[in-house]
Amino acid sequence: MATVSAEAIRNYSEWNMNKLSAGYLIFHLKGGQIELTKMGDEGASWEELTSQFEADQPCWATYHFKYQNNDGDQRCKTILVRWAPERAKVQDKMQYSMWSKTLKGALSGIGAVIQACDVSDVDREIVLEKITRI
Repeated sequence: MATVSAEAIRNYSEWNMNKLSAGYLIFHLKGGQIELTKMGDEGASWEELTSQFEADQPCWATYHFKYQNNDGDQRCKTILVRWAPERAKVQDKMQYSMWSKTLKGALSGIGAVIQACDVSDVDREIVLEKITRI
């Protein structure tokens, strides 16, 4: 059974409270544990995050998605992306799918989960449409 490393939870909590200067966080499953493997530069854009997704390697990522609602008000929603590309090994995709709930449960404040298997699934406008329906 996979667990989320204490370091990953601590870093996420600090990031989510804006105490950790990072634009996004990327997590991978390693040896039965979910670990934080990359922190993006502070102020990183959505496009910078999605450019980190590998064509054959699943991962999870968290990002503070900033947008304007229909009334013109600025909003920010913390999202969890489950990246499981088509070219990834079936076993890897199954494991990441199976442990997504464990990761989400360990990370407080997730406002939306985006499941993506292709770059079109993480297009900013597609994601914006998904998170504003929630």
